[in-house]
Amino acid sequence: MLSGCVSGASSSTTVTVTESQSTAETSASEAATEGIFASQFDPCEEFSDEQLAAVGLVFRVEVPAMPQRIKACGFGHQEDSFSGSFLLATDPAGFDEIESQGLEPLQVKESIAGTIYIHKIPDNSRQCVASVDFNWGRFSVDYFETGEGWDQQALCEEPVEILDSLITVIRGK
Repeated sequence: MLSGCVSGASSSTTVTVTESQSTAETSASEAATEGIFASQFDPCEEFSDEQLAAVGLVFRVEVPAMPQRIKACGFGHQEDSFSGSFLLATDPAGFDEIESQGLEPLQVKESIAGTIYIHKIPDNSRQCVASVDFNWGRFSVDYFETGEGWDQQALCEEPVEILDSLITVIRGK
């Protein structure tokens, strides 16, 4: 058993999660396949400025060139407590590929579209990627901060909540 951190209310809570590849595969196969979730989409085009602002993403930032298979856009955060930047992205990778690279994915929260998972970053940078799988790949929110050291609680709470909120918003369309 592993512990993952999520935010449910005004204070953080800890939930217990398991490392179960079959659970991730099941949620990926059961994930919604209608609307924008039917195929890879560009999050920069699918979400309105109002929807993004509702989750605290208001300051667009330039994103370095990405491989063609990744569709992404970057944001600064409106709260002073986050000194880094966020990346909204879709790509064809998924839980199995992340796991095969030794990035230790952890399932942390159930969303209406499937299981949200996080994973470590290879160079131990201050970064957390929260993702949910679909038949075509994954939708993710990535948080980058300067410095070193991977602290799950400090780095992953906000990307998990932003991803969950955006999924809920888009499913309500």
